[in-house]
Amino acid sequence: MNTDNKKRVSKRFFWRYLAHTSTKPLAFYVKKAKGIYLYNEEDQPFIDCISGIAVSNLGHNSQFIKKSIIKQLSDYTHTMVYGEHIQDPQILLAKKLVELSDNKFEKVYFTNSGSESVDLALKLSLLYTRRNKIIACYNSYHGSTLAACSLKYTKKHRNFMSFEVDFIKFNCLNDLKKIDKNTACVIIEPIQGEAGYIPATLEFLSELKEICDRNKILLIFDEIQTALGRTGKFYAYQHYNVVPDILLLAKALGGGLPLGAVLSSKKIFATISSKYPLSHLTTFGGNPLSCASANAAIDLIVNKYIKTVPLKEKIVRSLLTHPLIKKVNGIGLMLGIELQRSDVVEKVIKYCYNDKILLDWFLLNNKSIRFAPPLIIKEDELKKICLSILNALNNCC
Repeated sequence: MNTDNKKRVSKRFFWRYLAHTSTKPLAFYVKKAKGIYLYNEEDQPFIDCISGIAVSNLGHNSQFIKKSIIKQLSDYTHTMVYGEHIQDPQILLAKKLVELSDNKFEKVYFTNSGSESVDLALKLSLLYTRRNKIIACYNSYHGSTLAACSLKYTKKHRNFMSFEVDFIKFNCLNDLKKIDKNTACVIIEPIQGEAGYIPATLEFLSELKEICDRNKILLIFDEIQTALGRTGKFYAYQHYNVVPDILLLAKALGGGLPLGAVLSSKKIFATISSKYPLSHLTTFGGNPLSCASANAAIDLIVNKYIKTVPLKEKIVRSLLTHPLIKKVNGIGLMLGIELQRSDVVEKVIKYCYNDKILLDWFLLNNKSIRFAPPLIIKEDELKKICLSILNALNNCC
């Protein structure tokens, strides 16, 4: 089958056999990927400024990561449900994650995804505290499973759950009064993702931590998008020096393969091992191939790329000045370009697409453009992207 026929068949089958999450998917045909580029059916390179929603922190098709996966593939893949067999990739990865927190956490439970990490964190909190009230933030996004969906304030996304969920305004000190002794946990993103990459203030997180500690409430940080060097620190909480009781990871953790993790203390994890044994199980969580990939990715991020992130952020901020740009939110290479008008967002994304640059929007902020390229991106590539955005604002808006 020649290339043109293969493309036509693939596109037809894409619409025929795949269930979609919207009526207008991008339907970008990916022939191959390498570095910061995705190549379409005509072998044209597109700069990936989305990173699979903060997944591909090291870009695509890393030879270093591939070698680690192939080596593990030659030893074994799945052997038994998570937590039953001693598997070196899991042990090494758990050790790294704890040590990179300066041992602020003690144990790691591996999952398949961010949503599963959220579900486990909620379960731990409800069982550990024996309370049933959960506090989340307006404009939060914590995943798409049944429990994770309950944390979305948008009513069309919510489901009926057996626990109570209340909401507070992000960065609003006055709303912290809603947190009381009936609260099991507060779950929060240090940088709100789908709200447009809005960072928490130090004052807000510090006061939240003090209230949780005083009332023996578990504080959960959802770092599913923010961790693994994306903000210039390995964990985003390290910008604030406010340590949660439970830390959630996924997305970039697997180095391109599916993997999530929950970090907490021995005491809290004893809830599902001793007090309520076997109350949380996963078959593929901590898959050895995913863990091998994660170990390689972390080594690259820590030893080479994390130190380059602050300068790259500075370059982007210095270039993205325009009357239609209200401000640039976020930290590191997790940036939300907030525009003066919502109708401009789609125009800029379309213009840049024609310029072979892939940008994206946010679920809960219609005035901002998502800017989250791989951490491996070079300065001249950043300048090219920023120039394209400015040209879009000048020529079609």
